[in-house]
Amino acid sequence: MIQPEDLSQIGFIKRTHGVKGELQIELENEVALDQGDFLFVNIHGQFIPYPINSIKSGSGYLILSFEFVKDMEMASTLIGRELYITKGDQQSTEVHSLIGYALIDDKLERIGSLKQMLQFPQQEMMVVEYNGKERMIPFVEAIVKAVSHENKEIYCNLPIGLLDL
Repeated sequence: MIQPEDLSQIGFIKRTHGVKGELQIELENEVALDQGDFLFVNIHGQFIPYPINSIKSGSGYLILSFEFVKDMEMASTLIGRELYITKGDQQSTEVHSLIGYALIDDKLERIGSLKQMLQFPQQEMMVVEYNGKERMIPFVEAIVKAVSHENKEIYCNLPIGLLDL
């Protein structure tokens, strides 16, 4: 059974949407959600997993349907409930939300923009275009020193020669 300490709250269910069991979701944190992902709904202290059946964005909110919620009556029982994802999902989401950020090295200045994040068993790798070629840089504390969400920049201390490989 999932424990509360394994979860991070991301928002709550604001209201129903239509008559087919869709729900309007108010997010408190920016997260990437896809069809098939699980959201945990807090129902009287129990965290019940609901698979996302469909998802679409509205004006400042999300409209989604859960696989086992088929009508407005079932959906209305979930209004006001808090929504959670597992902390592992949240960390992955936070890392992937860095795509497009500028990589700044303390020696080389601006390296380029983060194109993608790759997950390997040992660590995550940042993919950046540098001098016309894609380079992979480990996303580890020894290299990534800080992230500025305000400036959309990732500050790094790259080992000499890493970009020459």
